[in-house]
Amino acid sequence: MYKSVKVIPPLVTLVAMVLLGSGCSTVIDAHQQKSSAANNFYDNHFDTAAKSFGKKVKARSGTGDELMWCLEQGTADFDAGYADRSLVAFNRADYLIKEYDNRATVNLRKVGAEAGSAVTNLNALPYSGSILDRQMLYAYRAFDYLGMGDLSGALVEIRRMREVHKDSKKIFEEQIEKTRKDIESARLENSKQAAKLSSQDGTDLSFEQLLENAKVRKAYDSAATKSNELYASLANPFIAYMSAIGYFLEGNMEEAMVDMRELYRMEPDSSLVQRNYVTAATATGSFVPMNLTEVPPFRFPLDDKVVYVIFMNGRGPSFKQEKFSLVLPWVSYIGFAFPVGVYSKPEWTNLVLKYSEQGGVNDVRTARIADINAVFAQEYHENLPSMITRIAVSTLTKALANAVAIEAARRQGVGYEIAAYFATGFYAYLFNTADTRCWEMLPAEVQAAQLPIPEDRQLTLTTSGINGFGQLFLRQKGKIVRSSKQLDIKLQPATRIAFIFARGVPAGVNIQVFEIK
Repeated sequence: MYKSVKVIPPLVTLVAMVLLGSGCSTVIDAHQQKSSAANNFYDNHFDTAAKSFGKKVKARSGTGDELMWCLEQGTADFDAGYADRSLVAFNRADYLIKEYDNRATVNLRKVGAEAGSAVTNLNALPYSGSILDRQMLYAYRAFDYLGMGDLSGALVEIRRMREVHKDSKKIFEEQIEKTRKDIESARLENSKQAAKLSSQDGTDLSFEQLLENAKVRKAYDSAATKSNELYASLANPFIAYMSAIGYFLEGNMEEAMVDMRELYRMEPDSSLVQRNYVTAATATGSFVPMNLTEVPPFRFPLDDKVVYVIFMNGRGPSFKQEKFSLVLPWVSYIGFAFPVGVYSKPEWTNLVLKYSEQGGVNDVRTARIADINAVFAQEYHENLPSMITRIAVSTLTKALANAVAIEAARRQGVGYEIAAYFATGFYAYLFNTADTRCWEMLPAEVQAAQLPIPEDRQLTLTTSGINGFGQLFLRQKGKIVRSSKQLDIKLQPATRIAFIFARGVPAGVNIQVFEIK
């Protein structure tokens, strides 16, 4: 047994190095790690959630999980009312994404991460952000600048957001190609290991074979059902809407028309999208579709004396861990862990804003402009074939190495064989963890509205859901300053442009008002 004992210290050292370099998600999946802070967030305790996420950022600094925690902290800080702190977290997230993208093809950190994924799981690789993460990051940074009263800073972030959105398909294709090469490399190594076994049946798996498993098929079909075929090529309607707002504020109707044409393609039934489309088309002399000829354009300017309402509604999509096993000829069974999408319905029907106009009372209701669940599902559905094939091949790599080790131990005696079975079995169980990392504090959907600043500068807000009228919470500088089922807001006399940001959670809808003079 002396030889077996001598092998343990190097193995323990390797596992410890991988854990330190990759974060706890190699053993405990990210969704479970976030559950407490996420529940605080959706229980309307944004400040508590932000502090929890902030502690995670510090604890995971320098690991492959840091980016994920920065995104969550930035969202919680913003919704708590701390735009300046939120921007710090999002700036760090932006830095980490650029660092991952600009890293040299071969360097020590990357080689170490790849080695870690081979001996543990894909959580050992640094989280570099999904396409949805990258798109929404700059939108939230724009929110932060608006929260600090800096319109020019917000417009800069909107321009950056456009560029990232434009590059989304290219980035995704590069990620898929990288995964394909990793699969090919792992398969080549696996074939060498398989040659050492008496039976080589089942030492490789294709996506078609994996799709025969009921759990894999269910995840794949569910994502297809949740996705929206109009959101093809990783398009995100919320990004198109924010881009159009940026052009509206710059007085550039021609470019806004381009965004609205694209947004209308993705959300043709949205009343707000229809009116914006007709408004931009009328201003630029562009063609108006026959079915929109009865839709009136906005009768007020969109770059001055205007209120924009952004309503982030409901609990955002996330991943949970799913496991299944396959029986293979050279091993009794092998376990696989993979991420499955989790989707929640929006919490509230809409937000209603009432105001006085020409002696009467007018009301505007927010309308959906983006289904974030569908954007998330679209990316997951397109990514699943290569992702789960990579998981399978990586799992086979570890299983083949274990099988070869057991075969070698068998030749040394029964005691060695038993020790090898125990060690490899425990190791396989410990690191059979799905990569559930994602940005969970995003909403299920985004609604929006536009209206003129009332002459008396007064607005009344209400919201409704399946259980009737909901509670509204006015937040200022991190505190709830007022709470009511009917919230009155008074805009300042010098305000030219106002942004009302709403975040809907089960307890009600949180309101922040940002005024640009």
